Amino acid sequence: MEKLEKFLDESKTAYQACENAAKILKDNGFSELDENKKWNPEKGGKYFTVRDGSALIAFKVGEKSGFNIVASHADSPCFKIKLNPEIKVENYFKFNVERYGGGIFYSFLDRPLSVAGRIIIEKDGVIQAKNFVSEKTFVIPSVAIHFNRDVNNALKLNPQTDMSPIEDVLKGGGLEKDINAFADGAKVRDCDLF
Repeated sequence: MEKLEKFLDESKTAYQACENAAKILKDNGFSELDENKKWNPEKGGKYFTVRDGSALIAFKVGEKSGFNIVASHADSPCFKIKLNPEIKVENYFKFNVERYGGGIFYSFLDRPLSVAGRIIIEKDGVIQAKNFVSEKTFVIPSVAIHFNRDVNNALKLNPQTDMSPIEDVLKGGGLEKDINAFADGAKVRDCDLF
């Protein structure tokens, strides 16, 4: 159970889950195959392939005949951060997000959340995708009861207006600052963050 808990904690998005699953497979004798090259699987062989850093298929070839395939999706309901997401409001940053999947919105309120996903960088003409997990935590605050007197009777949340993660500006805030630090001098070309 501890191994599963560690895997889930380290697999914030499908990108990290795929990377972590690939490591587990390699540690257990699986060979990675490039989906753009011809495969020559051998009897008794253990293989996997990765697509776009977020999908993985693993399989074993039987000694006599047949095969076993394991497949699963690794994404989950969350909030996808839109391009240029930072909106400065007084002393905090608010992030513009959109719903991804069919989440239970209230379960995201008033708890520490992290930002994770993939950042595409370019350095010396080479474009590379790198997995990213922010070290900072963010919060989607619930509204005080005097702003929503019916909260205990019915709670209707709009992802666009009610589900924006925030960060304190005074803590050296800004997701863009974290992303640029992560890029370490490389040009940030795109992000796919949740």
